[in-house]
Amino acid sequence: MHASLPTIERSLQTGDLLLFSGKGFASAGIKWLLGSTWSHVGLVVRPAGHDARPLLWEATPCTDLVDVITGRPAGGARLVSLHARLDTFPGAVAVRRLSKRLDALQRARFAGVLRQLHGRPYEKRWLELLLAVSERIDLGRENLTTLFCSELVAETYQRIGLLDDVAQGGLPSNEYTPRHFSAAYDLPLRQGFALDPEVWLDRVGMAPEMALAA
Repeated sequence: MHASLPTIERSLQTGDLLLFSGKGFASAGIKWLLGSTWSHVGLVVRPAGHDARPLLWEATPCTDLVDVITGRPAGGARLVSLHARLDTFPGAVAVRRLSKRLDALQRARFAGVLRQLHGRPYEKRWLELLLAVSERIDLGRENLTTLFCSELVAETYQRIGLLDDVAQGGLPSNEYTPRHFSAAYDLPLRQGFALDPEVWLDRVGMAPEMALAA
């Protein structure tokens, strides 16, 4: 399924997923290693206000965009304009919306996660972590002093009650990869939530990329 951002923007809510398929060397390595179309993942944040435009909560090494909280260019765990992120991203992007909206308590918890983890550095040992995940090596207890993109998404979902944490029998947040949040992986969410199918965003000059491995 395909749609333009203006068509889908009004329906985006806090907690919806954005999946990114990058074209750089690091992105290609991630996709090849995981057998995935996607190399990066982030979460939509919908600010209060009728005319408020959506934001993106993500962990990235990029420092090209202004963080809306600090007003300065930043990498790591950051909150940036969704439109600005899409305008500067050279690859394919898809949206996966939650099947229902977060309630007031879940939104409050989301805001708490954002306050606590915002500004933490990006995990630069991503290749080492992905190798450990792909080889099913026990990474042990997660260390949130630095964050990888899918780790940030999983940690956020776990803290707002959408995803089982370790105490409930789930994976540590640092064992999630972008593939876990794709349509190729049937991610079990809690409290009656599910993720809708991927909607590819039609963008000028951008075509869907095929997965590098099955």
